[in-house]
Amino acid sequence: MLLHDPEVLLIDELSLGLAPLVVQELIRVIERLRGEGLTIVVVEQSLNVAASISDRAVFLEKGRVRFDGPTRELVERDDLARAVFLGHEGG
Repeated sequence: MLLHDPEVLLIDELSLGLAPLVVQELIRVIERLRGEGLTIVVVEQSLNVAASISDRAVFLEKGRVRFDGPTRELVERDDLARAVFLGHEGG
């Protein structure tokens, strides 16, 4: 589906400004590409979108790594969820 055969695909703000149906279609495309073995790096502010397409997450806040690990663990971290959704410092 991609013009060339890249080793890595970089995607910045997958969901920004797009209708939810378009985002869902892009997620399906990304899932298919992942299934084909393509490495994909996504920068995304929506935790729900990021969690739906990733195995591993790196959470950055003010230029510092606050979390680096399995996405499911990031989703379970209430302190980081508050930082994402409310803009507050986590614990």
